[in-house]
Amino acid sequence: MLIIEAILLCTVFWGICYLNTGTDEKNIKSFSSYPDEVQSIIKERQDLKAKIKQIVPITSFFSNVLVFSVIFFVLGLFIRQK
Repeated sequence: MLIIEAILLCTVFWGICYLNTGTDEKNIKSFSSYPDEVQSIIKERQDLKAKIKQIVPITSFFSNVLVFSVIFFVLGLFIRQK
């Protein structure tokens, strides 16, 4: 049962990552992981400047904790044992 849970959770995690990446429009919104040189080029271009979404790292951390806590809690309800 634990192996099934691990496979299911990894699949859900992969799906969330896959849905949130892939297109230039999505990638430009969170470019903080890009090298500094690339970030400076993006910030200088006027056509890309409006698409940049700045997020505070602590906000990102707590939102991820909240999302994955809910996901793991809901999935944990299905596999709990007495």
